[in-house]
Amino acid sequence: ETYIPTTARTCPPPGAFMANGFKDGTGDPGGCTRDIVHRFYQEQYQLNNGQQNRYTTGSDAVGLTQGYYDTRALPIYTYLHEDDHPKYAIADNFFQGAFGGSFLNHQWLIAGATPTYPGAPATLHSIIDSNGMPNGTYPLYHPTGPVRDGAVTQVCPSAVSGRACGDYAVNTIQPTYQPTSSSTTKVDGRMPTAMSARPAGQTAPPLARIPTPSRIRLGRTARTRFFSSITSPSTTTPASHPAHPDEAI
Repeated sequence: ETYIPTTARTCPPPGAFMANGFKDGTGDPGGCTRDIVHRFYQEQYQLNNGQQNRYTTGSDAVGLTQGYYDTRALPIYTYLHEDDHPKYAIADNFFQGAFGGSFLNHQWLIAGATPTYPGAPATLHSIIDSNGMPNGTYPLYHPTGPVRDGAVTQVCPSAVSGRACGDYAVNTIQPTYQPTSSSTTKVDGRMPTAMSARPAGQTAPPLARIPTPSRIRLGRTARTRFFSSITSPSTTTPASHPAHPDEAI
């Protein structure tokens, strides 16, 4: 209770949204914390090729990334530590299909691929610095060059070896049709549908499509190539095969 007392009122009222959470006294009862950043390039920066030592600098939540809950006061803790308690194991292995948040991971859960946005506006493309970071607004991070935290991957070639580039939608982006979000704080642009992307008279429109099976690489070669690229990045990326998030499994 040093940081979140039982009297805290930091939970969002029904229907309310605030990206950085509610200050104590302005929300509903409960010790809710702010959201922790979960975006495509940020997660790769935080993982730092397996060292996992950049969570604080790579987040706008800074020290909260190292926070924890003391669960010893919970009834489940007492139950699992009393005499004749059942045998149990903590499931500490977490797996996900792609770097970042639920948007891209939902795509991989259902389609096993990353959606593309051909011809995406330049303002939607991310720009990463020499550390692979796309954001310059976090309190403890100072970018080494121009950055943009967009919904779509950076334009090829990649500024950092092994980072995805191209027209891949990797952070939350809304469709033009319902159901969609009306909240401007949650929208990084809107991905066109087949109908809205069709120029007059064109029968084969440039779709905001899920890659076809020929572009979905799930085999051992693809996995080996991807993980090799983030542990021992090559100096160049072949033009015929730019790194992209379809290889994140």
